[in-house]
Amino acid sequence: MKKYLLILGLTATFGLFAQGTHRCASNECSSCSYASSCDCSPCNCNPCECNSCTPACGSSCGCSYSNSSCCEPCCTPKPPKCIDCECYTPQYYDLQCAWGISLQADFLYWYARETDLAYAQKFEMVETITSAASNSYSSFPQEYKYLDTKWKPGVRVGVGFNSSCDGWDSSVVWTYYKNKSSSSTTVPFLSDQITPVGGQQALVNPWINTTFVIQPVIEKVSASWKLSFNQIDLDLGRKYWLSRCFTLRPYTAVRGMWTKTNFETTSLINPRDVATTPNPTTNVSFNFKDEFKNTYWGVGFLGGLEPSWYFCRTFLIYGDIDAALVWGSFKARKQERYLVTEDTVPSVNRIPVNNTASGDNFSRMLAMLDLGIGLRWEDTYCSNRYRFTLDLGWEHHVLFNYGLLHKNTGATDLNGITVGTEIQNLRYSSGFTRERTDIQMGGLIARVKFDF
Repeated sequence: MKKYLLILGLTATFGLFAQGTHRCASNECSSCSYASSCDCSPCNCNPCECNSCTPACGSSCGCSYSNSSCCEPCCTPKPPKCIDCECYTPQYYDLQCAWGISLQADFLYWYARETDLAYAQKFEMVETITSAASNSYSSFPQEYKYLDTKWKPGVRVGVGFNSSCDGWDSSVVWTYYKNKSSSSTTVPFLSDQITPVGGQQALVNPWINTTFVIQPVIEKVSASWKLSFNQIDLDLGRKYWLSRCFTLRPYTAVRGMWTKTNFETTSLINPRDVATTPNPTTNVSFNFKDEFKNTYWGVGFLGGLEPSWYFCRTFLIYGDIDAALVWGSFKARKQERYLVTEDTVPSVNRIPVNNTASGDNFSRMLAMLDLGIGLRWEDTYCSNRYRFTLDLGWEHHVLFNYGLLHKNTGATDLNGITVGTEIQNLRYSSGFTRERTDIQMGGLIARVKFDF
């Protein structure tokens, strides 16, 4: 009996040894799954070993490496199914024999605007009281004039690294975008006087400093706005499978940004006769320029999520949402240049009524929100060694309470003040507000990404 048991044990041991040292024959290699798909990697041929398994690759495969170079264990180990009896989310990154580098280039075609920047108000004079001695008129607002929203191109580039440690990845991405817009509005005067009469239209510029000049009614107001936006994100995240057709990538990042805006209005009243006597004739014209500059730079943190829903292996819908808080330095500056020209025949007198500047300089927190959605196509090549990705999507970005614009709300006159031996008339600001504005950007994005 012992003799038969010994023989049976030796036979089983020899069988296991033979199975562990099996060398596949040429006909076995031809049955490997990669042969028909022109796959040069031996990693998908489980029964075969590198030295003895020669895949049937032709010149059309495009694989630049030999079979022997893949003898190193290039297949990503599958994670355990359970850790501490809880399901484990498998990593998304599945490239083989890759360096873990990714490159991306985005073309942006975005709109941009700054909220609450009405540069003029149009109103009409309506006769309210009529008497034999005089007529009374009141102004009725008709509409506010805003800058047109323009679409301009931008660019975003980035480089990333995909770690072999549980699928963690990181990247640094730079976004550069500029936009500018201009607009103007004009109303005809039907009188040679400074103020309109019944039935006539006129304009008011809400940004004029009435401390230096009584708010005039204006024939033409033009405005321009410029934006320069730079942003760098250094992020760290992990993309993993939650189901057969859904992945999620939570991430956090350090964000640095520097932004500049410039808003300028110009108010014009063409020369018109304001003489009360026929000799001499006096023509008066007005040119008021108000310029607002806001500059901000700062560093902060953000957190976000990138979900992906797969239709099939290569097509999917992706999303992106993140919020950021950035702490930095903010500068707000206003420049006023007011000029009155008196053309008294035969001389011309130009009077600079105001040429002053004011501003703020302080540190502040800036909140940002980024949203994106789009369609993605991706595929791998040459034994899952390279991945190529194309995105076409739409994004929205908001910088909350970014702008700060000083606005005069009125002036008070003190006439007949005695200073020394002189009697002076004083005029000072009776109040001002600090208008807060948001920056809104967004639009189309086309992205190309290559992982290797």
